[in-house]
Amino acid sequence: MIGLESGIAYEFIAITMNGEKPYPAPLGAKEISEKMVTTIYWETPTYTNMKAIGTGTLNLCHDGTIYYQAVFEKEKLITRLKQDDKWWILYPSEGWVGFRVAHEEKEEAMKRSVFMLEISAVGEGDAEHTPYTRADGALIEMLIHHSRLKPYLRLGRRKDAEQLLSLIEYYASLVSRLATEGKYVAYARDVLHRSTEILGSHGVG
Repeated sequence: MIGLESGIAYEFIAITMNGEKPYPAPLGAKEISEKMVTTIYWETPTYTNMKAIGTGTLNLCHDGTIYYQAVFEKEKLITRLKQDDKWWILYPSEGWVGFRVAHEEKEEAMKRSVFMLEISAVGEGDAEHTPYTRADGALIEMLIHHSRLKPYLRLGRRKDAEQLLSLIEYYASLVSRLATEGKYVAYARDVLHRSTEILGSHGVG
């Protein structure tokens, strides 16, 4: 299915509906037994939207700057979306999966749920090849770690949050070595700043 191998976690730009408005957010998911499986923390808007609507779109994307927009510049990213029936597709598209929630398994201790998503539609990508830079991967890792800071701190996992900040600092340093200027550097610095502020507000650092 659109180049996905079963059992491997891929990163997507997920689009769920917040009322009548599309809500973008990064989301990792695996294809297992012809379903997509993902884990979502209860405090996130994506979880609220999934519970309310029960459908959404997973857009394949390898561009770290678009993941940044999905976290911090949602309105800008929304201008790149086009609606096809009930699915919201990121253009230019690298491929997408439309889903509906088939099952939810709650993990009370972690305050999150594992969702089994039934695949309802699949679209092939039409995006032209883009040269790969390790800065994309580094920025995506920073954003994933950033998204887990608040849940970890609320769960009392202070040391885990500190380790995440160390990883964010490492990837920010990597981006600065790979790109001396431009949006990658600016976005990496911003994610590092926001992450440091989160831990600082909890008396860490």
